Formats: sequence, C-alpha cells, structure tokens
Amino acid sequence: AADYSPALEPHIEGLVKEHEHYYHGAVDPLGQPWKPLAPITVARKGHATILSDTTAMGRSLIGGTGDSVRAVSHRGLVFGTSDEKALFHQLGGTRLPQRQHVGITEDYLEKIVDSVADRTVEVLKVKV
Repeated sequence: AADYSPALEPHIEGLVKEHEHYYHGAVDPLGQPWKPLAPITVARKGHATILSDTTAMGRSLIGGTGDSVRAVSHRGLVFGTSDEKALFHQLGGTRLPQRQHVGITEDYLEKIVDSVADRTVEVLKVKV
C-alpha cells in the first residue's frame, strides 16, 4: 500500500535532462555515438543530422508534446515517447541502424533506487 510517487516524481525532470543530453549529443544512454547516416541519406536530406527531420520525436522526449510519455503512480514511473517512429530507431531493423534514444544509465538508475529505498524507510517507520 506504499505510495512511491513522492520519491519518483522528482526524477521526471532528471530524465528529461538525461534524454536531452542523449538526443543533442547523438548518443545512446551508454554514451555510444549513434551510427551515422548513410551517404545516400545525407544526399537525400541535404544534411547529416540524425533523427531531426521533423524534430517531433526529440521534442516529445525533451519537451512536452502530445507524444510525451510521463507518468508517475504510487508504484512506478514511465518515461518516453509514443512517437510512431521511436520504436524503429530504438530497436533498428534490417535497413535502419539502431539508434537508441530512450533509456537510463546505471548511475541514474542508482539515484532512483536510492530515492525509492529512502521512501521505503519512511513508509516503514513506526509512528510514535
């Protein structure tokens, strides 16, 4: 019956900042650079900037749009995007290289775990 939302809610803004770093740095959550665009794609688009054609997916991750997914409940936290292109880039495919743009580092996960552990202690304290 414990409510973990007070411990999880502050992490939404932190996750936005983490994903802003990934997206603008063109790196995955482990810091690995995204695979570059193919020369034919660069020629077609007229630039080599990755995942930026409409900017909708990036804005849904680091801004706030109808595709932004941010939900905190008493039991969990959900963060990401519902942009229809996101899954294809996150997982890659036969002709599309994987360019992970959603996830968290071990360090950030530890921050969340510490927050939840602290909240658990508070919930379990016997009130005198």
